[in-house]
Amino acid sequence: QEKHDPEFRQSIPSIADALTKVIEQHTRLSQPRDERFDIYETSNLPTIQLQEYINRIAQYTYISPSSMLAAVIFLDRLCERYPSFTLSDRNIFKLFFGAVRVASKVVDLRSLNNKNFAAVGGVGNRHLNELEDAFLKYIKFDLFLAPPEFAEYSKRLNPPITSSSVPRHIGTDPAQLALEEQRRRRSGEQP
Repeated sequence: QEKHDPEFRQSIPSIADALTKVIEQHTRLSQPRDERFDIYETSNLPTIQLQEYINRIAQYTYISPSSMLAAVIFLDRLCERYPSFTLSDRNIFKLFFGAVRVASKVVDLRSLNNKNFAAVGGVGNRHLNELEDAFLKYIKFDLFLAPPEFAEYSKRLNPPITSSSVPRHIGTDPAQLALEEQRRRRSGEQP
């Protein structure tokens, strides 16, 4: 996944943060649990942090950053379709994993088989098949990703790099930089 490292370094914390904020908001709503989604509930809280889990998925499943973003879009569609459904610490891991699995099959040209994909997420192959099947049914196979929608989610989750965080040397002619450096040295000026 080295080729996607820069994108994942930026997007994974943003995705984990966004999902955590939604979980916090949903927890404050204190709605009764929607039993239709019990397949995604875990009996014990996972010991791994959400960001670490998302990072693990990215590292070992060979998915693209686009698949990760598509999973977020699909989760959002699920929440919109079922307003009484709430994300929680007990369902987010399996829900996100199921959404990523579906997204990887929609977006990426190649993907791990379900047996190997399941091992990364800490579930059995059969259970991953069930998670994937249920997820597809709950979102009613609404898998089309319109470019404007994709771009909007990307913009929300991946804030642009600020000009202060971009080295001033990017986009500058190397010969010009060398001349500037010589001028500074002669004048005793600090960079």
